[in-house]
Amino acid sequence: MFRVASSSQGRAKSLLIYGKLSDVKFVLPSSLHEGTTEQSKIQIPAHRFLMAIVSWVFYVMFCNIMAESDDFIDILDREYQYNHQNQRYNYTKEVRFNGDNNLQLLYLAQKYMAPLLIKRCILSLQEHLDSSNIFCVLKLSKLIENKSWLLQRLLQVKKFIRENSAKFVNQGWVVQNPIKLTQD
Repeated sequence: MFRVASSSQGRAKSLLIYGKLSDVKFVLPSSLHEGTTEQSKIQIPAHRFLMAIVSWVFYVMFCNIMAESDDFIDILDREYQYNHQNQRYNYTKEVRFNGDNNLQLLYLAQKYMAPLLIKRCILSLQEHLDSSNIFCVLKLSKLIENKSWLLQRLLQVKKFIRENSAKFVNQGWVVQNPIKLTQD
């Protein structure tokens, strides 16, 4: 049952959880690895006003002369779970990082121009860089627009690989080409 919360953050969280008064729905694939059918899509209810005040991108999307008037907006480049975490942050400033969602959330934060979430993602990546995600970070590094941060992380990756090369060999990773980094 919907209940009015005592704080503005609590009220926003209630809007997110119950979807009451929503005026737009983001339609997302449950997985990008499966064929996307109507049955495999999930809807996230949202509120144009709230989205417009948390992100300039959403403001333009909903309040511009060419504003999106459709009640259903397809977002096909990210899975539901990552967009749901992004929505949680937009509504409540809460985010639950795990090894899987860090880079995906960073991509969404950059896509929707959310500088505070970008900072939180980068801090979390710095804290959790290890042998289980280091190659994923390298693979997805093209998504990171902050090139000075990226260069620092790549130098950290190079050092990490040198210090832990035995772990990578034992895990079945074969590094055929050394990583060359310059500060050009």
